[in-house]
Amino acid sequence: MLKRPSPEAFWSDEAPRHGFKLIDRNLDEGKDWDRALRIGREVMETTVEKTGMQVGSDTSVLEIGCGIGRLVFALAERAKEVVGVDVSPWYIEQARQKNPYDHVRFEVIDGRGLSLQTPSTFDVVFSHCVFVFLDVEDIAQYARDAFRLLRPGGQFIFELESMPKTRLSPAASIVRRGLYAAGVKQWRNWPTDPRFRRRIHEFEPLVRRLLSVGFYFERIAEQAGHTWYVARKPAEEQSPRISPRLAASGSAEPATADAR
Repeated sequence: MLKRPSPEAFWSDEAPRHGFKLIDRNLDEGKDWDRALRIGREVMETTVEKTGMQVGSDTSVLEIGCGIGRLVFALAERAKEVVGVDVSPWYIEQARQKNPYDHVRFEVIDGRGLSLQTPSTFDVVFSHCVFVFLDVEDIAQYARDAFRLLRPGGQFIFELESMPKTRLSPAASIVRRGLYAAGVKQWRNWPTDPRFRRRIHEFEPLVRRLLSVGFYFERIAEQAGHTWYVARKPAEEQSPRISPRLAASGSAEPATADAR
């Protein structure tokens, strides 16, 4: 059996070389901190508005895949505690160097789950522009760990690309692999490395995984080809609930498409 390319290894290995541009191709490859933080504040404002994320002076929040910490810093004045985790030691070091807050911390994780150095529980566990690189089984593992770390009534919020698969999707994947084999490292301003593979996940299989973990599905929020999923850990013993949209749609088999 062929070993699948490891997205965790890609981000750990390539972050020092690509710098901020790997997070956002509109950022400079160096240390464009002011712009990065400004974009982080804008993204966080939209996220809270779209998802109904719990924020406040008594709220603890964990971000999965925090990168250089731009969303963590945006939350710093809106929460009691904010923790950012990432598989890239280089990104975590950049975030730690710029961290002026006592109630904010950053940790490196191995990409196989959420094993924190300092045990904590949270009101919100969220992820932005990270799960798009993961298989559904990896997302399910993060969901199980989020459920464990959340307080009763806590939210699990994540964002994925939701554009439908087209005939061009597999063609783009073939082109990228060919370019990488030929030594071309960039295409459309993104790496061609096979470990840098974006995926489009279908709605129903993901929500069913959340229900199987124990969450109840609260809402989705669509935004320009992206979907925010909002789930909640029950505040007390109750059966996982399903949305009317999902209940009406019937069953669906898990499916993942190459998005780029």
